[in-house]
Amino acid sequence: MKNYTYYSYEEYGRGYIGSRGCECPITEDFEYLGSFSDKTFKPTQKIVLGIFKTRKEAYEAEVKLHEFYQVDTNPHFANKARQTSSGFTCPKKFSDEEIKERLKKQKLNATIRWRKNNPEKNKKMKQEYAEKNSDNIKKYQQKWREENKERKKEYSKKYYEKNKKGFKQRSKEQYERNKENNTKINNLDVFKFKKILRDLVDE
Repeated sequence: MKNYTYYSYEEYGRGYIGSRGCECPITEDFEYLGSFSDKTFKPTQKIVLGIFKTRKEAYEAEVKLHEFYQVDTNPHFANKARQTSSGFTCPKKFSDEEIKERLKKQKLNATIRWRKNNPEKNKKMKQEYAEKNSDNIKKYQQKWREENKERKKEYSKKYYEKNKKGFKQRSKEQYERNKENNTKINNLDVFKFKKILRDLVDE
């Protein structure tokens, strides 16, 4: 196994520092230009920086180069992470709370997409869950109603106070409509009664 560190680069552009272990002679390993994930990085050349007896020595050299050039934050490099003795380290762009929130949102979006793409399976799973946990669901619903009884009353009161004017206006309009309809019905009944009476008299 041939072990070495290298620097691949774009002509007049960015670069990438890595380490490599290959069975072929290093001079013939010219096609390999790095394990980068940045699709905008298009290297065409590679320089061998050092040759080592073991893969571990090549890793250690890569760690030192990454640390010296701060490749994870240096805009010249296409490395998105910095090699460490135990793996990779990435620059911390977000706080722990932001990371948790992002992961939570990603999980929720993935669930929504799955439900949208698998409506029949989702429906079946809901039915199975409801059948399996019907007693627990009923207990939870009862508990929720009891715990939120006062809150519901308070919310209804606030909603009424906020929309009282609109309620009164709608009630008044409804009353006028009902009054008009009742008048029409009463007039119709009187008309029918008179007609029946007239028919009886004529007989």
